[in-house]
Amino acid sequence: MPNNPDVTAAASKMTLFFYKPPIVPCIPETILRNNASDHPIPPSGRLVSVDFFRGLALIIVMLDHIDWLVDDTNIFLSCTPIAWGYSDVSEVFISLSGYTFGYIYSTRLIREPFHCSLARVLRRSLQIYATYVLLSACIITVHRLTNNTLIHLAARISPNVSTMSLAYSSLTLQFQPFCLQILAVYCIILPPMLGLLRIMLHRPGRALCASAIIYVIPPLHPGFNLPTIHDHDGWFFNPFAWQFLFAVSMWFGAARRIKPPPPCLNRQLTAPIALACVAIIAYLQLTDRTFPLRILSHHLPVQSWLDSKTHAGPLRLFHLCLLVHATHCVSKAICHHYSTSLSSVTLPFRTIGRTPLRAYAFGTALTYIAYFLTASSTLGTAGMLILGLDASLLLLLFCGLTVRKKNDVI
Repeated sequence: MPNNPDVTAAASKMTLFFYKPPIVPCIPETILRNNASDHPIPPSGRLVSVDFFRGLALIIVMLDHIDWLVDDTNIFLSCTPIAWGYSDVSEVFISLSGYTFGYIYSTRLIREPFHCSLARVLRRSLQIYATYVLLSACIITVHRLTNNTLIHLAARISPNVSTMSLAYSSLTLQFQPFCLQILAVYCIILPPMLGLLRIMLHRPGRALCASAIIYVIPPLHPGFNLPTIHDHDGWFFNPFAWQFLFAVSMWFGAARRIKPPPPCLNRQLTAPIALACVAIIAYLQLTDRTFPLRILSHHLPVQSWLDSKTHAGPLRLFHLCLLVHATHCVSKAICHHYSTSLSSVTLPFRTIGRTPLRAYAFGTALTYIAYFLTASSTLGTAGMLILGLDASLLLLLFCGLTVRKKNDVI
């Protein structure tokens, strides 16, 4: 039976009259209208500057771990921020991950329902958890098959603990060998951070206050941490403290979607102040002078809380903020004048930064291999530099072979 044009036209009008485009209920419609086209994601879908700094941080982390395990000369450690300040690459890596997380998922929460974004985050957490368990299983297997004293020292395996106990502790994130502590933090904080980001898009002040309240609980109650089999103090990176740095970085990453957005600083005024503060802190650290704020630590429940790495002390976060702001201003000025020539120079770091999880896992494997191969010999400065260069080239080759176009959050 042929179609009647009048009936078809009437049906089309009725469809247009009753049909309304679906709106995601978790975000107000005003935010959708105001922000859907004002801040589009780049066509490449990548944050090039984050890729670069994340790749640089991954290389520095690997070199620091090799330096810490293989040699006591601190050749690489002396070139990292911890040598002339309070923060180190751990804070940098967490802040970059938080910024990327907020940048990507603030858009996804607007364009798709919450459960779809939650499924993505849970899948990523499971990938990190699988990587953590696989590396732990390799360490336990090598230790049990060879009864290697080096594994015992590096992985902090107690000789009185059975294999089944170690396997169970690894599955429950209580067995945390050297280099794997940060992966355990990512496994558990990503899903709660997505819920916090959803609140942050509506009420950023309340979300940050809730994160700050959780942050100050560990120094007031030292037992407020997750258990491990290594010591009674809990995780080396207390997730209840480190979530605050992730949340603040996530706030800045989602700035284009938040009403009101984070305050914009005047770079011409604040950049010299940040550089001066970084220089003063470096001078105090390099000359072994006591930082004045450390005097307050004697009046706190936890005396070392101000610069504690376990609890992400305020001095570490303050130094990180100064360092990040100064680096951002300097790098932006350099890229403004030399953007074309810097593209090829930064390519190796951006290649590593595009696959952070696999790069970190491979860097951890290289760290343990370097430790085994050089444990019975003294390398010296030249040997350590050659070892670090070889490890960096192997990491770059691995990431170049496994790189993907899709942007990884962490």
